[in-house]
Amino acid sequence: MSKVVPFPDWPLLRLLAHLGGQCDVACPLSDLTALWSCSPMTAKRHLARLQEQGALTYWPGQGRGNVSRVQMHVRAEDTVAWAVSELVSRRKVNELVRLSRLPFPKSWTFTPEVQALFGLTSTEAGLDRLRTVVFRPLARIHPVWTTNALEAHLLRQVYSGLTTYDPVSRELQPHLAHHWSVSGDGCQWTFHLRKEVAFHDGSPLTSGDVLATMQALQSEAEWFLPHLRDIQASTPTK
Repeated sequence: MSKVVPFPDWPLLRLLAHLGGQCDVACPLSDLTALWSCSPMTAKRHLARLQEQGALTYWPGQGRGNVSRVQMHVRAEDTVAWAVSELVSRRKVNELVRLSRLPFPKSWTFTPEVQALFGLTSTEAGLDRLRTVVFRPLARIHPVWTTNALEAHLLRQVYSGLTTYDPVSRELQPHLAHHWSVSGDGCQWTFHLRKEVAFHDGSPLTSGDVLATMQALQSEAEWFLPHLRDIQASTPTK
């Protein structure tokens, strides 16, 4: 019964990356234990398996001054290309990221197929896009209940407020509301919305939308606005 070949074969991939294209080199067992972060016994098992598969030949050093040698029978570029192709077909995003961290040429690991899997496309001249990979399910994307930094950052790309805070001047600045007024006792605030602001579906922003949002906050999180007594939409923009 033949041994099962692991996929991806990380010991083989790490070894190929370590050798840097060399095919026949001196390779003490101590170097391999450090490379694979394993014991000498486990390193010998890796070597025996890879030799049985025909990936390499290993000559252990015998006696003082005789260093162990490894001769590779597979090409690094071909092995990486096959691994990338299989990982893409299986949509193993985590493993592709892990493979990209090995010191192989980026053209080997960052192929057009990998870029397509990650949703990467060429951009217009002068336009930069920052993309990231998230390895966990996103929590609830909600202005009240979001507590994680990533979700909070995403919220800033989706939601807009009536005002925005300037950390330099430490003052509120106009945002969806182009200006506002406050009553003498500080209890009544009147916000005037910008005109021609639209949602993603093209529908216009109105004071009714602000009213619905504030009512939802009062219903779901009374602690968020504990002193809010009443809110009214008197005109479409106020």
